[in-house]
Amino acid sequence: MKHLDVFLWAMLAVLVSSCVFTSAVNVELLDPSETAGTTVETPFKAYLTDGRIAVFEDGARVTADSVFGAGILYSLDLAGSAAIDALAVADLVGLESVSTQILWGQSMLNSIAYFVGVPIVTSAVLLAIFGSCPTVYSFDVEGEVLEAEAFSYSIAPLLEGRDVDRIQVGADADGVVKLELRNEALETHYINHLSLLEVRHEANQAAYPNEQDQILVVGDVSEATRATDRDGSDRLEELRVKDGVAFNSSEQRIRAVTAEDFRDFIELAFPKPASDSAALVLRLRNSLLNTVLFYDLMLAAQGAEALDWLATDMANIGRAAELGLWFRETMGLEVSVLEPQGWKRVTRLADTGPLAWDEVAVQMPVPEGNELRIRLSFLADAWRIDFAGLAKEAELTEPNSASFIHVAPINRAPDPELASRIAQSDEDYLVTHPSVALSLESAPLGAFAEGKRTFFLSSQGYYTEWIRPDWIRSANPPKKFRPSGETIVRLMEQWLEEKDAFQSKFFDTRIPVR
Repeated sequence: MKHLDVFLWAMLAVLVSSCVFTSAVNVELLDPSETAGTTVETPFKAYLTDGRIAVFEDGARVTADSVFGAGILYSLDLAGSAAIDALAVADLVGLESVSTQILWGQSMLNSIAYFVGVPIVTSAVLLAIFGSCPTVYSFDVEGEVLEAEAFSYSIAPLLEGRDVDRIQVGADADGVVKLELRNEALETHYINHLSLLEVRHEANQAAYPNEQDQILVVGDVSEATRATDRDGSDRLEELRVKDGVAFNSSEQRIRAVTAEDFRDFIELAFPKPASDSAALVLRLRNSLLNTVLFYDLMLAAQGAEALDWLATDMANIGRAAELGLWFRETMGLEVSVLEPQGWKRVTRLADTGPLAWDEVAVQMPVPEGNELRIRLSFLADAWRIDFAGLAKEAELTEPNSASFIHVAPINRAPDPELASRIAQSDEDYLVTHPSVALSLESAPLGAFAEGKRTFFLSSQGYYTEWIRPDWIRSANPPKKFRPSGETIVRLMEQWLEEKDAFQSKFFDTRIPVR
């Protein structure tokens, strides 16, 4: 597997020119055999606050304040390296689990600098709780517009996923679309494929991806006549308009969660369409509940043991599939229709991420009766639903496709090698680290004068989360993650305790890219 890392060369010019590599990190050592901690058996990288990277190919022993093991510490420009046997946890930004194949590929050889500068290390990085997958932006006269999150929750190579996201950006006169791809979190992003999709349709139609990443062209969309949650409350007003005033579960419903019964739902009613097929159009995104599950229960609770969990459990097909199935069944959104025999599941929507609003259309059967009744069922408070409407016509269509032919670190010339890395789905990855931003420019799709055109971003890849020093210190003792109903109860207890503070801080701790 080939990899290529992209970094901010401006930092390199500042730091490498003035850097004198030193061969050791000073740590007051205790005998590791006498120190409580975790023995990590798989390879990992340690990212230091001064921009250097250490590699522990054979793992190491990790305690609350030190990393003990045979490692190699690299200078910013990789021109110098030295053997080390310890690092201070206080000098770390994070630890990343990596396979040996990735460790000694281009990913390691090009790992030079990953921050904009030292001030970011102290003011943002060390406090960062923001986490996502790659974020995608466009720009208009008012500034930047968050368009999409790519391959949400693809947290390991075996869970690599493909996403198709509807984006609002327009094209220039030649049909060229410009976007910016960012890594704004303490993560490493492994980007396999990116492409632009385009659908041309009538002015009175709209186009949306469905749950299988196909494109549906739909006609006029009507509002629901009723929208009732599991508590019996009227929630129609929150779902009428795409305005960001979204449905969320009541605190009463969250507190009622048990290991056996943890779902909320919304029941929608629409006038029965004349055709025998229709499409439910939704605008939604995840709440930060899923992020708390991933950060606090999957990773932070395991501390340094999460490195082996990511490298071993998530590299085991059976265990990765088990987690993926549990996550989809538990955290996904189930769409059902009421038939004479009762509720029948139509499909399940996978997680979309907590940042960008996702717009999707689901083809629905139309049973006998005077109205069409649809139920959306989900883990309590796991989703924010901003709009729900019914399109009376829906037809699958094949989109046009364009590659991103110009890819460049911001304020630098395009690099053909970067574009080639994301041109197709293969074993060639483009790898980014925190604070990296890339400008993307598509191949021209031509002028378009009649009707409308809608664009979509197709993305494929995965990401790995960095294990934070605070997680290492607080996991005492480490708690193995086990997907279960009891885990959901723990999650809800933690969510009720910290959701307000977490939500207020989360979006303010994005790592700057400029």
